[in-house]
Parts: sequence; C-alpha cells; structure tokens
Amino acid sequence: MSYIYWLGIAILLLLIEIMAPAFFFVFFAFSALIVAFLKFFGFLPELSAQILVFSIAAIASLLLLRQKFKSGIASTQAASIINDQSLILSVDIPAQSLGQVEYQGSAWAAFNQDAAPLRQGESAYIIRIDGVKLILSRHKGE
Repeated sequence: MSYIYWLGIAILLLLIEIMAPAFFFVFFAFSALIVAFLKFFGFLPELSAQILVFSIAAIASLLLLRQKFKSGIASTQAASIINDQSLILSVDIPAQSLGQVEYQGSAWAAFNQDAAPLRQGESAYIIRIDGVKLILSRHKGE
C-alpha cells in the first residue's frame, strides 16, 4: 500500500479525533504517520509488514502514552477551573448533598460541602474537583 494511503488514514483518524475527542484516535493517526514515513523511505515494502508496524505502534503508544497525556491535560484543565472560580447557582443544593450545576456551558455534578444549603441565585466557589464532580462552598478556599 502506498504511503499516500497511510497519510490519508492518518488524516481521517485525526478528523475522527476532532469530531469525537476521546484522546484515542490520535494514537492510531500517529501510528499511520509512522508507517507512511517508513514506507516513503522504502523500509516497509510489504503490506503485512506495514500492518504489523501500524499495530505495534498503535498498541505501544496507547499503552505507554495515553494515560500520561490524558492526566496532563486533565490536571491543566482542573487547575484552570479551581483557580478560585465562582458560579451562580441555578438550583438549590442541600447541605452535604449532590446537585447539578452548569459551568462553562457544561452540566456538572456538584457537591455542597457546607453545613448550610446553597440557594438558587447565590454565588458558590469551586473548591476542588473530585473525578467528574465539582466540590462547592459558599466561602472561598474552604
């Protein structure tokens, strides 16, 4: 298979990653680029060798790099969110209970860590992120 096909596969995989950002297809695109590069310089004349290199590169990059890159991106996003950000509540959240809030255009599960309820229209501070849940308080940094 020509290196042009592998470049096309890489571009297609990158487009899929852009449309459905799972931080998954980018590693297959990277593997396809490796095969295209090696094919261009004549190192992989047979299709079976190309498929083998693609498979090994995809599995290796997924296992070795995906978690490292995902955690780096997540910690950067979390740091930007926690930076003493506040939000105005659109619903009541009882004391020591879960509720749902909208933050930066996305719905989030939110836990009110205060002993008093947070009321609709009040401001609440994001104290930290626990998984996919915002931990909220009426007071900054508690």
